[in-house]
Amino acid sequence: MTLWQLEIARLLRTRRALVLAALFTFLGCTAPLLEHYAADILASATSDGVRVELPPPTPADGIASYESNAQQLGLIGVVVVASSALCFHARPQAFVFYRMRVARRRDMVVPRYVVVVGACVAAYLLGLFGAWYETTLLIGDPGVPRTLAHGGLMSLHLAFVVAGVAFIASFFRSVLASVGSSLGVYLVALPALSVVDFVEPWTPQALADSAAPLVSGSDGLGHYVVPAAVSAGLTVLLLAVSIQRVQTSARSRDRSAGSIPE
Repeated sequence: MTLWQLEIARLLRTRRALVLAALFTFLGCTAPLLEHYAADILASATSDGVRVELPPPTPADGIASYESNAQQLGLIGVVVVASSALCFHARPQAFVFYRMRVARRRDMVVPRYVVVVGACVAAYLLGLFGAWYETTLLIGDPGVPRTLAHGGLMSLHLAFVVAGVAFIASFFRSVLASVGSSLGVYLVALPALSVVDFVEPWTPQALADSAAPLVSGSDGLGHYVVPAAVSAGLTVLLLAVSIQRVQTSARSRDRSAGSIPE
């Protein structure tokens, strides 16, 4: 069994892929429903049952609602799954086992990273299909090309997120610490940074916020060339540093053991 087959089997055996798929599908199918019945929900929440008049939802609202939920609950699932797979120091015995059997150190990181990114992207696109379908039924057709364009940008954003988790996890010996630190970065620090006007167009967060502008037609794909390039560059950099840190840790363990050749 190759390392790639092993990582795919691990993701399926632990049901992490199933959890991600179920989470994003639930978010995708419920977001347009909440948009469509928002007025009824608000009316039932008031004590006197007064119906609140809201502007009719647009197809962009349905997709944007899914994207917003995915950036919160969905992102938590992505960070937990990525940290569980990429926090090597949380399982020292497994780290040594891999170290003794893998000739190239990057092979300890790259297969896990690619498999996790693939699972996260597939789960998000599955939820996006559910959001598109429900939006088309209840509100109106958001347009397949524009919806897919957002899906492509969000896939790049997810690759950046998992690379960041790999980088953060390389500093910790606990999955819980890696999850907490990663959520602090992606739920607090990065959104706060994107609030700054002259920084926002450059940040990877712009890719995650592309649903409403793309689907409504207010922005085209050309608007996201710069944040896409920044995200791709940061993804490569974070992954390279993560691999280097794993190599450094492996050499340190080799010197301590004194028996495993480089």
